[in-house]
Amino acid sequence: MLGARPLITFGTPDMQKYAALFLVLASLPLAAISCGGSTTQQSNPQQTDGGTEGGVTPEGGIKEGGTEAGHDSGGTQECTPTNGTLAPGYPAMHGPMPQVTYQGGGVLTSPEVVTVTFPGDTLAKQLEEFDDGITQTCYWDTIRAGYCESSGSNCVGRGTVPAKPHVEMTTAPATSYTDSSSGGSSTIATYIQQQVSSGVFPAPTANTIYVLWFPASTTISLDGQTSCQVFGGYHNSTSVTPPGGSNTVVSYAVLPRCQNSIDYLTFAASHEIAEASTDPHVGENQIGFYLPMNNLDDLAWDLVPGGGEIGDLCVDFTGLNQDQTKATGPNGTTWTVERLWSNANAAAGLDPCVPMPSNETYFNIAPPTGMSTIQLAVGATATYTATAYSSGPMNAWPIFAQDIAQLQQQQPYLQIGMTINGATASTAKNGDQITVSVTVLKQLPQLPGTSFSGMPYLLISALSNNGPIHYWPGLIVAQ
Repeated sequence: MLGARPLITFGTPDMQKYAALFLVLASLPLAAISCGGSTTQQSNPQQTDGGTEGGVTPEGGIKEGGTEAGHDSGGTQECTPTNGTLAPGYPAMHGPMPQVTYQGGGVLTSPEVVTVTFPGDTLAKQLEEFDDGITQTCYWDTIRAGYCESSGSNCVGRGTVPAKPHVEMTTAPATSYTDSSSGGSSTIATYIQQQVSSGVFPAPTANTIYVLWFPASTTISLDGQTSCQVFGGYHNSTSVTPPGGSNTVVSYAVLPRCQNSIDYLTFAASHEIAEASTDPHVGENQIGFYLPMNNLDDLAWDLVPGGGEIGDLCVDFTGLNQDQTKATGPNGTTWTVERLWSNANAAAGLDPCVPMPSNETYFNIAPPTGMSTIQLAVGATATYTATAYSSGPMNAWPIFAQDIAQLQQQQPYLQIGMTINGATASTAKNGDQITVSVTVLKQLPQLPGTSFSGMPYLLISALSNNGPIHYWPGLIVAQ
């Protein structure tokens, strides 16, 4: 059974994007079936000395070699990122995984991370080293691959250390700030604007990301949601005017001090820096890479992990820390970081979250196209045929299905059955055709942040309680 996990998400402020996405429910036909009455959770990296302690897996298939110079002198790593291979004849044909698509809002072609720390931060030097080096690693080459505006042009590239990479503030921040993803007032944005206009923060370029590492004494409220209670970090954007310069839109990431662990903090920052690079102007409602806004099959993927950006889709809420890996910096420092979404892997039938663990065989259950979001009345049942698939040979694996309420130890809203050839199915193997039936047991609740009622559920594949565990989300919408 899936382990309990704090309801805290990393990610971007998504309300504007959600609002656009949910409009498809009114404009597109749902798979409506009536049979005559028949949401970044907070990951919790363990403190490690490297290696594979605490559920942290090393990068799979990544060669980190060559001459490594110091990051301050622009050192780079020579590497060939790989993300797994398919065995001949695998996987079985199955419904497609989502593709994170370009929405027109730009990308950062050479991210320049400016680290902002505050007095008394004992981890400041380590955080500066991470921010300077993470975008110049083999890990970064792996996660940024394919994120280009069009036809291979204007791609997210390796980062550049800016001329003034570190801002060590001499005064403590306020005890609280507000921010907004929907055009509301923002004291965070005002603070950044003031520091830029006064020259304390360096003037931004088109590739700048200000990363603000707030102390534990500071609380941030994002559209009424509280840091370290509901979210563990986010990125946004605002307009600033440097001395003698012109108005510029700049991306920023907010990292509250939910834990004073370097592993925890670098994990959170890897998520935000990657998303700020692939979706930098979210605060201006200019979306970069995000799940398509007009595809109902993607709606459950947006809701269950807690967003449709490349980090959100890989947040692991099973409690197994399957979203963690290691990255080696230009100076040889090893950091805990998040695995992130790869469109190429998703399309191929490999693990969509990269870098893949070494020697991994990926497995899952996929609904057919058009059946991931279904409209049902209370008492009605939907039936469809899903396909089990794996990236290589493996024994049959355990399968089950539950709605989100049941996974949260509440009474279920849905009854979900799975059969193979008419018999109840508890295991499946590559190529098995699984008949999935979903019945609405009672009136569905209104989903937070939406204008409709529904209940997400998961088709779950799990080797054991200790993992690995993979899932495919679906959504039932009230009729």
